[in-house]
Amino acid sequence: MTTTVGDYHRFNPQSGGDPMPPYSVDLIQYLLVGLSFPRSAVRALVPESLELSDPVGALMCTGHAPVGWGVTPFSNFYLGFVVDNAPSPDGTAGLYRVANVYSEPSASLFRRRGYSDLLWPGQHRFAQVGRRWTAKVDCAPIGLAARLEVSAAPDAAEVEISGIHHYISRRATGALTSYHVGFAGVARTAQVDRLDFGRAGMLAGLGPAKVLWANQVARLAISIGPPRETPFDAQPADRLSGLTALLSQIGISAVILDRAGGVVGHSGAGQSLLAEVAAGAGPAGGQGHRTLRALDPAVVQALRPEGHLGAPVPLARAGGLPLIAEALRLPPEMAGDGAMLVLLRDTQSGARPDAAQVLSLMGLTAAEARVAALVGSGLAPGDAAKRLGLTSNTVRSALKIAFDKLGIGRQAELAALLSRLG
Repeated sequence: MTTTVGDYHRFNPQSGGDPMPPYSVDLIQYLLVGLSFPRSAVRALVPESLELSDPVGALMCTGHAPVGWGVTPFSNFYLGFVVDNAPSPDGTAGLYRVANVYSEPSASLFRRRGYSDLLWPGQHRFAQVGRRWTAKVDCAPIGLAARLEVSAAPDAAEVEISGIHHYISRRATGALTSYHVGFAGVARTAQVDRLDFGRAGMLAGLGPAKVLWANQVARLAISIGPPRETPFDAQPADRLSGLTALLSQIGISAVILDRAGGVVGHSGAGQSLLAEVAAGAGPAGGQGHRTLRALDPAVVQALRPEGHLGAPVPLARAGGLPLIAEALRLPPEMAGDGAMLVLLRDTQSGARPDAAQVLSLMGLTAAEARVAALVGSGLAPGDAAKRLGLTSNTVRSALKIAFDKLGIGRQAELAALLSRLG
């Protein structure tokens, strides 16, 4: 049985003006392939200022994003070459994106926003037959007629993937641009059955690629940061890409505010809820993209946490019960002094974020967060040890580290903190 999961050259243009980054996006049925090419085949496609190894590693991705903030729906294809002198903030290699094919209207939007001039509109078709996926990409401006066929590996293992990719491209003037994309999701190992770029056009001279690995990802949450023309330095704000992708992946509705209350990051769900606040507050945001880019100073002051968690603050929205916002302090290296992670609770749904997940965003490891969540819910350390299959000493040690990181000293303080988180 064949299921067509994407035919994304038929999207209708969005109405209104351009939304501003960051963009939180959910990619689905995404294919990622690691490749290798001889340096001699790649050098002409990459600016001389970017250093290449021999052979040159490469990343090819294709898939589609039906939902997200600002730029969806879209489908995309890109090929990026690993460069040695432009690392990502998390230590992974930088990637020079030489070919970027997006469905309209996103292709035009990304060009207008200054992400790259190596970006063209194209047609994408994506289909699944059982455990096999086929992607076809056609882009007339660069003569690309790519075809990728991937099937699930016999022992397809699942692995969590997350991080921050540093992408580099260029403008028509020759100036280099860069931007960061945070990502978080679960990938399954796969094998490439067919890969070709067509017999003519921009990528035809690459010749056969050596396939290093392949992944099929059912859902990948990403956060696309704003472009800039400083490709070799990592700024603190770049780390927000990783954090907001993680927020989207685990389903937490949240926004990140700088000291002045400006929205510098968000999960997709968080931005959607803020759009309702904007609608209730009257005209705000761009044409056709009603949202809040900053909260009222009085609201920001009310949210400011005196300890580790701020007092709940209601945010009015149109046609419904208010949202409940609660703020957590963020480390200065994440988004500057005074930055806050604001959790948004929809009182109409009653949903609250998972305590262990939120604790992990406050600097605890996953193991420490699980221990703290159980003990904070009222379990004795010994009972928490049994629940988690750990020794009592391991739980006490994890709890002590968690207390130190949270700046508290007693179980009662932990319980009070978690009661606010749900």
